[in-house]
Amino acid sequence: MIELTAKECKALHELIDQLSGGNPENVFSWDGTDDLNRPTISACAKVYQGAGREVPSQLKRAEK
Repeated sequence: MIELTAKECKALHELIDQLSGGNPENVFSWDGTDDLNRPTISACAKVYQGAGREVPSQLKRAEK
């Protein structure tokens, strides 16, 4: 298991922002179809939360 600091999460969020052309929120579908069992979605949710960013509310409920 790899643990990231808040600083590392913020840096990854910034990288996603740059690579997405300024739309980092589009990593999520935002319509409830994302599945935390998918490693990419789970990792992105953790990075976004670690960076203090909003993730779709259905993901927040699913992680509890």
